[in-house]
Amino acid sequence: MAESAELRRVLLHLQSAHRLAGIGSWEADLDGAPRLRWSPEVHEIAGLPLDQKPTFEDFVAMVHPDDRPLFLEARSAAIAGERPYAIDLRVVLPNGGQRQIHIVAEVIRDEDGTAVRLVGAVQDRTDQLEALRRLRLTEVARRDLLQRLLDTAEIERKRLGRHLESGPIDRLAEIEQRLAASIAADASPRWTDALTAIRKAIDSLHDTLTDIQAEPSTGDLAETVGILVAETVPDVDVTIDVDVDMALRPPVRATLLRVVQEALHNIRKHAGAGRASVTWSVQSGCAHVTVADDGRGFDVGATQRQPGHLGIVAMRDRVVALGGELDIRSRPGRTVVDARLPLA
Repeated sequence: MAESAELRRVLLHLQSAHRLAGIGSWEADLDGAPRLRWSPEVHEIAGLPLDQKPTFEDFVAMVHPDDRPLFLEARSAAIAGERPYAIDLRVVLPNGGQRQIHIVAEVIRDEDGTAVRLVGAVQDRTDQLEALRRLRLTEVARRDLLQRLLDTAEIERKRLGRHLESGPIDRLAEIEQRLAASIAADASPRWTDALTAIRKAIDSLHDTLTDIQAEPSTGDLAETVGILVAETVPDVDVTIDVDVDMALRPPVRATLLRVVQEALHNIRKHAGAGRASVTWSVQSGCAHVTVADDGRGFDVGATQRQPGHLGIVAMRDRVVALGGELDIRSRPGRTVVDARLPLA
């Protein structure tokens, strides 16, 4: 009695698991008149009452016309001994609705090798596939939104460049000229110190303007990286290794060029490096860029929180926005910037 109670409990648990997972079992006799036996879960998936005993012809009629040849071919091949089958089908319910199901089947044979029965399972995947469809639509919408944000950022970048060039830089240049004229009459240290400070500010703004206005090239990638290196860190010994034999999507190419540009800019401004390297490759479905240097290093976490270091934050935001990863590791004598972006 105890064993029977335990068996019933196990069967109830198994039935509950099948129901929750949308899985049912079935079998079909092949010797004589074909007969079908469905578990309650299959009846529920098919939208048929438990007291309605379906025939093989009933089920074939339920299969979507476009999927029917696939089902019949797979079934015939399994019975002929070629292979079991596992296929996805659409079925049309009595109420006119459709379900997406996955069927697996195994052939049972007698001692002579004759197919006598098919046994298998069916799973309702409608909700899963619908969720996947919505996820894909959401991903497309997300990418579209991110591309718009990147386009907006590019427009704002150009606007800021024009503002710097026609605003603060021009005004500081006017002040510089007036101070230089005043110093000709009164060369006191306070005026010369002020003139030096203004000229440093102008140089700094010009560097910023150069970085802002720089446009990622659409030409040869290795050549473009070489130009960035020559223009940004002319006094650093840089090894360049670009191993990319395919065209990259414009957002991927532009974003990774920005990473290289920002990393080289930081090397020039802060690292005091003598050697550096830029490596660009395609690995495991991702474009991968690494910029390394032998400079003094820095505290990555602290730097990102300090004013005036928005470049790293912006660099990370652009990479993450396109579904990629950015990793920055630094210690005295070694700083590595790693960026990965999916190709698709």
